[in-house]
Amino acid sequence: MAAAEIGSFPPGVKRFFLLGAPIIALIIYWILPNTYTDIHNQVLPFNPHAKACLAVVVWMVLWWLFEPVPIPVTSLLPIPLFPLLGIAKPAQAMAPYASGTIFLFMGGFILAIAVQRWRLDKRIALTTLKLVGTKAPAIVGGFLLASGVLSMWVSNTATAAMMVPIAMAVLSLVRAKKAGGPIDQEEENFSVAMLLAVAYGASIGGMATIIGSPPNGIFARFMEQNFNDPISLAHWMKYGMPLTLILLPLCWLLLTKVLFRKTMKEIEGGAQWVQSELNKLGPIGKGEMIVLIVFCSAILLWSFGGVLRGLDFGGTRPFASLSDAAIAMICAIVLFCIPVNRDHMVLDWSDMK
Repeated sequence: MAAAEIGSFPPGVKRFFLLGAPIIALIIYWILPNTYTDIHNQVLPFNPHAKACLAVVVWMVLWWLFEPVPIPVTSLLPIPLFPLLGIAKPAQAMAPYASGTIFLFMGGFILAIAVQRWRLDKRIALTTLKLVGTKAPAIVGGFLLASGVLSMWVSNTATAAMMVPIAMAVLSLVRAKKAGGPIDQEEENFSVAMLLAVAYGASIGGMATIIGSPPNGIFARFMEQNFNDPISLAHWMKYGMPLTLILLPLCWLLLTKVLFRKTMKEIEGGAQWVQSELNKLGPIGKGEMIVLIVFCSAILLWSFGGVLRGLDFGGTRPFASLSDAAIAMICAIVLFCIPVNRDHMVLDWSDMK
């Protein structure tokens, strides 16, 4: 049995304070008085936002002390909580750390790490191939589509790094069926088209959202700093998504009908290989399902963030400060707070390395 870390608390204590700390913070908020007396014996109002700030501090102190989540994750709590509780505006809450654009990308990167850790990316790619079939043009289209969809939310480089090994496995299957024979023109065309589909799909998909590629965020930050024109993820998608939806099929037509028309008709044994790889992954597990739910929640919140921010309850708009960066950080922090089993959360801080 491995020795316990010096100063660490038992797992049961950590699990208690995972939910206990925010509950204690909420209790403190409600029991704090609405007024207080200063040193000059004057009775002053105790602002609700000040009480909320004190409650968040207590929450953070308890999480720092008992470490139910990694210490760096606790340090990020003010980014989503301060704007939501009215303690500070999003820009003010993020200013001591970095700009909001940085945290939008950081949240996206953390979501991408979770997708890769639990192999959800491979399941998405293989499921796409299963749906499109085993004809060569369809497989090229499947890789193009899978790379494009993943690259909307994961960086272009990470998408290509994940998809290329799967593409190489398909090409190895083709080679095996040829029993070591010479590479003919049809096989060569198919191989080149497959790899170009990954590259072009990642690049085209990266244009659809702000977090799809770092240059998008740089442009959004430039517009905000120089023209006071903040660009939300939903606003970006109004222009980026149609462009992606037009370019993906055009790219498929170019690869399969113009540049590499002479290619293989169908991959013999392709359907069996895809099914065998899915069988190796097994049924979707708890960690994978949690990541999928959080990932889809982030997409929905980003897509309908404008609607949420506009919700009015009796003159109060509780989600008015729910920026895209705050959504990204909420979803990222949640991944460190949901247990998969007794000993591990969906993400550990070691995954961030």
